[in-house]
This record gives sequence, structure tokens and C-alpha cells, in this order.
Amino acid sequence: METKMRAIQGMLSGWAPFDLAALRQNAVILREACHHSESLFEGGHVERGSRAQATVWEKPEAFDREFQKLHEAVETFIETLDAGDRTDIAIATHDLRQTCDSCHATFRKPEP
Repeated sequence: METKMRAIQGMLSGWAPFDLAALRQNAVILREACHHSESLFEGGHVERGSRAQATVWEKPEAFDREFQKLHEAVETFIETLDAGDRTDIAIATHDLRQTCDSCHATFRKPEP
């Protein structure tokens, strides 16, 4: 998901050419990854190398709320892409990034 977010942010910041079709493609992949990622935490099992904190299972309701916020932010981002306004897309991208960062602050271990 991080790779797609970086690609999106790169297009909006001018590091890469702005390409609405590529933004949509990345957004669809984010949506799919979002749905898939949620299932990775079911049953207390963690994949090797995961940076998930124990709080994922200690506070499952809070973790579920964060995932719901992520689903909503991704859908809002996709809707904004459909409208095509670059300013609104930038705002939706910022909001999506904030949603990711909020969850990671509580539920993800820092990089080693």
C-alpha cells in the first residue's frame, strides 16, 4: 500500500507526471489491498516480519474503527478522482495519508 501511496503523492507533488488514469489504477489497488490487509489480522495470527503491535488484538474495536476509516478514506479518494479536480484530489490524498498514519501510530511498530 505504501508503494501506491508514494506513487500517488509523487504525481500530486510534481515528482512524476500527473496521470488521472494511473491515479485511478493505484486507487483501485489500494482499495483491494485495504480489504485484503484487514484479513491478515484475524485470529491473532501475524505473518512473519509483520510490524503489527500487540494493540491490534488488545484493542480490536479501536483497530476495526481505524480500518473502517481507511475504507472510507479510500472510497472518498476514488470519488474525488471521478470528479477530477486536482485540488480536491490533493486534499483527499492528504486525508488518506493522515488516516494511514493515524492507524500506524497506534497499531504498527516503527521501522527497525
